[in-house]
Amino acid sequence: ACRGWGRFRGLLWLGGLGAVVWAASFGAGIGMLLPVLRSLSEPEKRLSDYLVDEADKLVSPGDGEEPASFWGMDAETAAGWLRAAADALPADAYVQFLLALGVILVLTLIGSTGRFVQSAGAESMTIYATRVWRQRLYRRVIAMPMAGLSGHGESDAISRTITDVNTMTQGYRVLLG
Repeated sequence: ACRGWGRFRGLLWLGGLGAVVWAASFGAGIGMLLPVLRSLSEPEKRLSDYLVDEADKLVSPGDGEEPASFWGMDAETAAGWLRAAADALPADAYVQFLLALGVILVLTLIGSTGRFVQSAGAESMTIYATRVWRQRLYRRVIAMPMAGLSGHGESDAISRTITDVNTMTQGYRVLLG
């Protein structure tokens, strides 16, 4: 049933990895926008201050809420990482802002590369599947007895086959991204 797809197993994994990298980079970039926008709206508050505030919120959320886990770490460990990142940032607010924009740029480039890998893999698999289907169906149309083509001819059957395979190709593109 899926004889030809075995050679694309690596490409499927690579495409999936590309999609995950794209999504993670997009999420991280969006997550960094809030601190950057806050530093623009509140120039007296640096990004390092924002990280320390977030670390404090993790450790003591307030109003009877329990400290949340952060990527599988307990709240204290996550807060320690945030404070260490805040300490590693330069003291100048402008340099912090430029550094944050640089990180967003790098995340955008990584995410775009992941999206390209995913799209290229999906397109390769779609072209391969379309070619296989057209070959199979063309062989069947050519091998049909003349009685099966009564009144329509081979060219009509081939034209309908191409149209149907084009519809399947669109489905593959939607399925694979």
